[in-house]
Amino acid sequence: MTREAVATVLNEFGQKFDIEGVEMDDEDFVALQLPEGVLVNVDYVESDNTLVLYTTVGEIQDSMRTEIYEELLQANFFWEVTAGATMCIDPEAGHALVNVSVGAEDLDAEQFETLLQNVNRITLMWAERFRQIAEAADQPDQTEAADHEPVSFA
Repeated sequence: MTREAVATVLNEFGQKFDIEGVEMDDEDFVALQLPEGVLVNVDYVESDNTLVLYTTVGEIQDSMRTEIYEELLQANFFWEVTAGATMCIDPEAGHALVNVSVGAEDLDAEQFETLLQNVNRITLMWAERFRQIAEAADQPDQTEAADHEPVSFA
């Protein structure tokens, strides 16, 4: 598949959903804002004939770093939790990303739509998990209180 064929797939996808301007720029890149708010970046790598879809899940706060790193690594195990995508970390920004790379050969608009749906679903799932972990980290540690005698009010 050539760049032109990928452009055709993107165009067909856009037509299906009545979206104008679904086309790559001069650097073979397009960003798609999905209805749920997820922004999916799409890069065509001509030298490898692959499409790379990636999106930011969220910021990795210091209070969640150890727990989230372990969960991200476990999610990558045989890609069972990620539907073939890979969870990764942008070391400069401190964000977790969902990343999927697929061969562009024989890719059609329906397959592209499925890829976007998977990336969207995984991103929303992990964004919720990040929220849960951050929320739990913000809760006061209850173990300290358990070490002291409670004060009774009569």
